[in-house]
Parts: sequence; structure tokens; C-alpha cells
Amino acid sequence: MKHLLRKIFFWDAPEQGAFFGLTLLLFLVWCCFSLICAGLVIHSRIFWFVADSPCNFIIMGLLLLLFLYVLFIVLKVFVNMVRRTPCFWKRLLKMLAAVVVLTPFCALFAFCLLPHTPTMVALAFQTAFCLAFFGLGYLFRPIVHPAKLLPCLLGWTGAFLVFSTLLCQANPLIDKTDVGFNWSGHYFPYVMPFWRWFNLFGNGCFWFTLAGFLMLAIAYYLTWNILAKMSGSSMRRFCSRGIRVQWIIMVGIYALTLCFALWSNAQYHAAVKDLEVHFGHPMTGVELGHVYYDGRTPDADYWKRLEAAMDRYHQEHEKTVETIDDEYGFTTYNDNELTYRPDTILPKDLYDKCKAGFLNSLSSSELLEFFVSPMPPGERDYSAKWLIGMTSSELFKCRELARMEHRRCLYAIDSGDFKTAAETVAHLDILCDFLNKECSDSGYLVGMVVGGIRNEMLAKLLDSGLPPDKWLEEQSNQLLQLEERFEEHEKMILYSEAVIGLDALQFVVGEHLKGQEESENCGYWIYYKSIRFFFPQEWWLMAKSARDYARAMKATTFDQFPKKATGSIMVDMFCSSLNRGGEKKRYYIASCRILRGLIAAELQKRRTGTYPDSLDVLPLDPFSGQPLKYRKGVCQVSCYFFERQTDEKTESEIQDDDDIEIPPHWERKTKQENVNAVQIWSVGLDGIDDGGLNFSKEGDSNEERKDDIRFIIQIR
Repeated sequence: MKHLLRKIFFWDAPEQGAFFGLTLLLFLVWCCFSLICAGLVIHSRIFWFVADSPCNFIIMGLLLLLFLYVLFIVLKVFVNMVRRTPCFWKRLLKMLAAVVVLTPFCALFAFCLLPHTPTMVALAFQTAFCLAFFGLGYLFRPIVHPAKLLPCLLGWTGAFLVFSTLLCQANPLIDKTDVGFNWSGHYFPYVMPFWRWFNLFGNGCFWFTLAGFLMLAIAYYLTWNILAKMSGSSMRRFCSRGIRVQWIIMVGIYALTLCFALWSNAQYHAAVKDLEVHFGHPMTGVELGHVYYDGRTPDADYWKRLEAAMDRYHQEHEKTVETIDDEYGFTTYNDNELTYRPDTILPKDLYDKCKAGFLNSLSSSELLEFFVSPMPPGERDYSAKWLIGMTSSELFKCRELARMEHRRCLYAIDSGDFKTAAETVAHLDILCDFLNKECSDSGYLVGMVVGGIRNEMLAKLLDSGLPPDKWLEEQSNQLLQLEERFEEHEKMILYSEAVIGLDALQFVVGEHLKGQEESENCGYWIYYKSIRFFFPQEWWLMAKSARDYARAMKATTFDQFPKKATGSIMVDMFCSSLNRGGEKKRYYIASCRILRGLIAAELQKRRTGTYPDSLDVLPLDPFSGQPLKYRKGVCQVSCYFFERQTDEKTESEIQDDDDIEIPPHWERKTKQENVNAVQIWSVGLDGIDDGGLNFSKEGDSNEERKDDIRFIIQIR
């Protein structure tokens, strides 16, 4: 056992042990990086599983032991070098004295010469470190010539700076600043200067990484030479079997992962070609722009004028809100709350002020003039940018306009003004038509939100009894057309999302960064594609993820996307939101079909004088595949209202706060009421018939929640 321990810790050959330890350190880094990439290839969440299991502590413990082992055998040879250096302590004192004397002069010179420097204290510490670093050549000169020792130390230092810079910039989603990089609480001030000096955007990243590997190879070779000379043996004999085995394994890992990377890359390009055949369009942003515009002419001025009009509306409406807050102490009042729950019952005087303020603000902003058919598209650059043709601004405006029209419709219904109410529905038809040409998932979802608001308005109009028969028949046909258009729109959305996902991949690997060094919006990202042959493990991971994504996007409906995590990074990142598109679509289709059924019931009532006890022909429920449910009779509904509340103080609070008066405030409440009505409903996503109920009581478990989709017409 004693002989084995002496051999493991290189007790009789400390120089060979130090070289073995340095090789082992490189071996562990390469193998750990390869295992991480291979694990992510197998399943993107495999490391979460490991982190939550006892294996995590075992693995971390083994790595810590190996690191301590390497540290021990390297420090052992350093101690041996100290012992073998003549007059080491005298040389050390002389070197430290020189550092103390030279540091103030060098630091002051650098402070006056450099345009941007840290504080004098920090600069002095950096100068002292540099002087001590170069003084090592003098310190160990009797046994190691400075011509070998200093290049060796500089090589290790330079390689560390290169690879730590690449590691810090490995995640393109982390924000960086011009000063430095903060990663896991540690500050690296050299990262951003390196990025600027070596132009990591384009091919400079390749040469920067190549320089790092060359410095590592030179430092490793010089270390090999120095330690072999110190041990008194040739370099060939100094390289033991354990070292050779480690290098064979590292080379084998490189060759194997490179083969996997090339294979996955070829499969990825083949999958992209299959997508082009499937969609009938090239997978490029330029082609997506042709599909989106489809002969339409963009009008950027229209959207600028619309934004200015919306700003005028908000400025005017804020004055109304402030007036109501001051007059009523209505601290919970805000525009969003009434917008999201516009059917909330308010006291008459407060309702009149809200209505007048809203209509005056809308009139002064001249927003209604922007409802032209068809609405022109905005200007978008589909050429080659990340998340091609970002649309969030236009979509936000469409959604906000729909909510304004919702409130305007409710006010018109309360006033018995059918003409204005019908105009608001026509305005939402214009918005739906515009959004139906939108070729992004976010636009598709906003289109269904706006379509849902339109259906709520139509349901309120139907319940009011204001619309004439002919208008209701037209709306039934319009609902059928909207339903069909949204279903046909699905494949274009899938094409758009496939292009956007592949474009985001190209952005991450650096395709869009090349040649954009001076752009302010490009960020501090390295050009990954230029260094793929240096790190084939990561290339394999990225190519395999892109291949899986391209294959997953070869779909015709949202329902074909996986409902659970697949383990492929890009599929789980980009398809997780798309698989909810099918649910959103069914919600919208269900509401359209429910309204068509209610319109049929209303028209029958107008012909016969009473609502039918049952409807023989009802559209199919998209959630169950069975006909929608119909019932005439008592119906439970939720009513929302604001109630004025006054906080009561205890006697001690009154004594403590004599001069403080707590103003009354408004609190929104909900109550359930039973009304006589006809209702049609869908069973909703859970497939359980809850009798049309679509609310949940506080504290209900998931099994007790109600998610039916329903519209009603009260029998008066």
C-alpha cells in the first residue's frame, strides 16, 4: 500500500507528477465539457435530474478530490524548485524590494499616460502584480532560464484569458457592458476590451481562439521541456503511459464528436430542404416578407399617426382618471381594470363620468378615423434580422384599439344606440382582417384575442335584443368565415415560426453578426460559427437541436407539436408556445360556434315568439367532437360590481393617529346570480361538462375549477 501511494502521488518523481497533474487538469476540462454536451444531446433536462439526485454530490465530491490531487502534486514540485534554487529567500527579498520601489513610479506613469484607467490604488495593485510576475524569471534563474520560464508562464496566462473570455461570452442572452463582465458574482474587466481589440464578431473570433490553443500548446510544451530537464530525463521518456492514455482519449473524443457534428449538420440541412418542400417556400426572411406583404404596400406614416393619436387619447383620459380619483377617492380605479372587466357595474354618477371621460378622450384623439379597410401594413425588414420583422408594437396597438371599441360598444348598448354598436363590431372586423394577414404566432394569438373581444361584443348585442334579423344573419355568416379563415391561416403561421426559429439559430451562432461590428444593437456576442471546428461537441449539440427543430416544424396543425418536453433544446424552447396554439384556436372556434347557435335560437324566437326548448342542429364542440350543449331555464352568472368601503379604526389607532383620516375606497366584488336565460356552451379544455360554468371559487383545486365556454341570452 505504501509503494502504491508513493507511486500515485509521484513521491519519488515530483516533476513527472506535476506534468501528469497539468495534463489531468486539461483532460478533466475537456471530458466534462464533452459530457455536458453529450448529456444535453440525450435530453435537455438531464442535468436538472442529476442536480436533484444524490449523484450530484458524489460527482462534485470526485471532481473536488481530483482537483485537490492535481493541486497537491503541482505544489509539490514548486516546493522542490524552491529547495533546489540557491539563495532563494535572498532573491525573493530582493525581488519584493524592487517591486515596492518600482510600483509607485510605474503606476504613476501609467495613470498619466493612459486615457482611461482605474483608481490609483487598483492600478498600483495591478502594477505590483505584473512586476512580480516578470520577476519570477530572476527568482528561479539558477535552475530555469528566463527565456523558457517567462514564455511558459505567459502562455498559460494568455490561454486562460482567451478561454475564460470565450466562456464568459458563451451565453448570448446575458447582458454585457463596455466596462467588463459580471458572471456568477465575479467581475472580469478584461472580457470586453478583448472583445473590442480582437473583433470577436467575425473571423477575429477564429484567430482569437486559435491564438488561445497555440499559447496553450506552447505553454504545455515548454512545461514539458522544463520539467523533463529538471528530472534529468529526455522528453520522450518523461511522457509516461498515463499521460499518453489521456491524450489518446481526448483525441478520440474530438474525432468522435466531430463525426457526430458533421453527420447532424448534414441531417439539419436535409431537414431544412424538406421544410421548403413542405411549405412550398424557401426558408428565408426575404421570402417570408413576400408572403406577408402579398402585394400590399407598407405605410409607416399611418402607424406613426396612429401612435400619436393613441398618445393623445391616453393624455386626455388620464385627466379624467385623476379627476375621478380626486373626487371619489377611487384608489382602485384605473383604465386597465375597466378594460379587462368592462361589464363591471358602477354607481350611476361614477358611470356617467367614466363614460363621458372615455367618449370625450376618444373624440379628441380622432382614433376612429384610422379604421380604414383594409388597414395598411407597417414597414418591416425581413432581409436578415433576428426574429424577422418584429411586430409587437403593431400588435399592441391592435389589441388596445379592440379594447377601446369594446367599451364603446357597451356604452352604445346601454344607450340603445344600435348604429354605434354595429359600427364598433365593423371596426373589429377590420382589425381581424388585418391580423389574419399577420404571419407570426404572436400575431395569430392577438388575432384570436381580438376575435374573442368581437364575439363578446356580439354576445352583448344579441342579449340586448337591438340587432335586426338581417344583421344577425350577416353576423352568423361572418362568424363562419372568421372561423374558416383562422383555420386556413394556421399553416402560414407554422411557416413563419419555422423561418423565425431558424433565423434565431443563425443569429445565435453568429451568421447575422458578421460584418456588423459597428452596430449598436448587435451586442457583445462571439461568432460561434467560426470556431465550430475547435469545439465539435458544442457544434454537435447545436446541429442536432436545429435538426430536431426543423423536423418538428414539418407540421400542418398546432396539435401535432409535442405536449411534453422532448429533451431537444430548440424544440422545447420554440415549440413549447406553439403547442398551446391549438388550444387557443379551439377556444376561439368554440366561441364562434356558440354564437352561431345563439343567433339561430334568437331568430327562431323572433319567428315563433318563444325560445326553443332544444335545438336539433348545433355545431360541433371542438373540444369534445360532440354537438354543443343547449339549455333553456335558470342560468348561474357572475356579476362584478364596485362597493365603497370605509376602514374602521380601533380606539388605540384613533389616539395614535389623531390627525390622520383614512379616506373611503372602492373595492371590486363578485357575486353569483341566477337568471332565466337560454345558454349554449362548450365543455372546454378539460372535456368535463360543468353546465356552462366558467369560474372558480377561491381555494378550488384544479379538479374543481370550471372551464366551460358559454354565451347566454336572458329571457325578459
